[in-house]
Amino acid sequence: MPLHFTEAELADRRARTCAAMAEAGLDGLLCFRQESMFWLTGYDTFGYVYFQCLYLGADGTMTLLTRAPDLRQAQQTSVIGDIRIWIDRPDAGPAEHLRSILDEHVCRGKRLGATYAPNWMDWPMFFHGNPVEAAPGKVFFIHIIIFDSDAGLAMTTGQTVAVTAPGCEALTRASLDLVVK
Repeated sequence: MPLHFTEAELADRRARTCAAMAEAGLDGLLCFRQESMFWLTGYDTFGYVYFQCLYLGADGTMTLLTRAPDLRQAQQTSVIGDIRIWIDRPDAGPAEHLRSILDEHVCRGKRLGATYAPNWMDWPMFFHGNPVEAAPGKVFFIHIIIFDSDAGLAMTTGQTVAVTAPGCEALTRASLDLVVK
């Protein structure tokens, strides 16, 4: 997956953002909105509904915190060199990972701006170790990401299902067939 913009264009966007941050008296910016990450770095992800954050320091330093399933996309669609991952599990604490990253960047006592994004995904989600039982009456969104890291390809699909006594009933009407070129 190539960059959607030239590295020069992305660098110019970050430079303008850093200049605006300096004018506003900010030492850094926390980008939680995927479209802000895309505009600044080219990062194009399917995981925009999960906790992720791009730290952009006033000096242009960048660190991305994202989920393990989004690592390949971050590596292949962005100019971000410092990518950290957190793992989905019942006791996951991505905010604690973010605090550690901010400590590494010496952000305590500094002024940080932030962009936020709402999460539209319904709970509960499937992840390793989720203690929620898939029992009749529950509704789940099953999100599937398929990667071919060697070829630089990725595809995502998803389906909402209702758990019933005889099995799952698909609520999504869209086809799950993969697109083949």
